[in-house]
Amino acid sequence: MEESQKLFDKCLVIGLVPTKQTYTSMIAGYCKVGNSTSALRIFDRMVQCGCIPDSITYGALISGLCKESRLEEARALYESMLDKHLVPCEVTRITLAFEYCSREKIGIVVSILDRLDKRKRTHTADALVRKLNAVGNLDGASLFLKTVLDKDYTVDHVTYTNFISSCYNYNRYALSSEISEKISKRISGFHKKDAAAIA
Repeated sequence: MEESQKLFDKCLVIGLVPTKQTYTSMIAGYCKVGNSTSALRIFDRMVQCGCIPDSITYGALISGLCKESRLEEARALYESMLDKHLVPCEVTRITLAFEYCSREKIGIVVSILDRLDKRKRTHTADALVRKLNAVGNLDGASLFLKTVLDKDYTVDHVTYTNFISSCYNYNRYALSSEISEKISKRISGFHKKDAAAIA
């Protein structure tokens, strides 16, 4: 990144105006080598120069901050991009939600999902559970599933099946039974609502 920074600075000295793509490449490069502080510096310069960051710029910076466990800064940027009506890509959504879920800060994860439309919320929830299962974090996946079930979020049945299978693979039978019971109660509740509506 040292050579890239020198070239970037030289362009500024001779009066060349960096494009959005140039700024974003610099930010992504610094994040890749674990230097989100320099990435933030480039981001701030970008904004000050009137170059408007897009969802790709934000996504690169948010991912970099998450890798360095600077979650509050990452979340602030995420909220900022939503306020600007920019749509975060799937990787950005899942990366931020996964880091908070891994720390069992489920309330923050839910607040992240709440700002998405139903389709993106469902897709993100499904992907998040699968990722938690893949790394063996069944406690985090279970805590998240319990919360979204209580909030009546839609989660694909394949996601539930994947979680139950993971529980059996890790001999977490009690956890599997607990989630299965909650799912059964939810389905039963839907049937009662349907019956009441018909009556």
